[in-house]
Amino acid sequence: STPQVAISTDSPSKPARWSVESRDANLYERVLLTRALNRPKLSRRRPAKAEPDTSPLEELLAVIARDPKADVEVRLVLLLRDLARYEPALWDAARGADADRRLAAAKIVARIGTARSLPILTELMNDPATHAAAILGLGRLVGVPDLMRLVTVEPDAELRRDLLRTLLARRTEESIKLYLDFVNEPRFRPDALLAAATMTDPPVDLLLAFLESPQKSLRLSAAQALGRLPDAEIAQRLSESVFHGVGRQEALVALLLSPSAQAAGFLNQARQNLYLVASVQAAEQQLHALTILERR
Repeated sequence: STPQVAISTDSPSKPARWSVESRDANLYERVLLTRALNRPKLSRRRPAKAEPDTSPLEELLAVIARDPKADVEVRLVLLLRDLARYEPALWDAARGADADRRLAAAKIVARIGTARSLPILTELMNDPATHAAAILGLGRLVGVPDLMRLVTVEPDAELRRDLLRTLLARRTEESIKLYLDFVNEPRFRPDALLAAATMTDPPVDLLLAFLESPQKSLRLSAAQALGRLPDAEIAQRLSESVFHGVGRQEALVALLLSPSAQAAGFLNQARQNLYLVASVQAAEQQLHALTILERR
């Protein structure tokens, strides 16, 4: 039976109170109750998410697996638009059994992966087949101190130079100082100097700023790096440092190392200048001593 709510009073002086009286439901009420019990329940489950469309990634993996030198910039841009969605699929591909596909995935992660990809890149670094791609990806993502450590432990000279170019590309005072420390270290000096000389856009302003460093070793390291850069404008700026900078002698060392005709012309004039001739000779002696040390 269906309970019915009614109001009753004991006396006019007392407040009303609720009481419940019971009776059988009539035909109309039984019909309503039956409909309510048979009504389909609404599902509280959230609709399943649609599976992500990984076809752009699959196409890119196939292209790189077929031709490692293929131009894939446009396809990489498509992935970057929704990278968080594609990264897990990339990790799966990088751990897969297909060697060509694994290497392709490693190259993609190295190029566009985020900090989320650091664990997989660390795994891939320990695999000889994917080491080169992974080490460059790590170099792009880790902080400057970790990047420095990667340089010191990397056995391959070309990869060391790539990492040193990455260090220079950070363009901070910290990264340039660490780079100059590599120049100052005989074991790493050849790679460090070649890295700067072959860089598309070296941090010239920061290297010139270190010609004013109170530390002579940093001034000399900066001079050696600047002297390997072929840009004629750098020779002009070095010649200005000879007259106005703290590191006059180091600026002259850089000019002595420079392959540019502008540097050679300035040095010829400086040797005829009573104010500069002694400084040029001292720079020549310093460079000669440095060359002897490098040959040992």
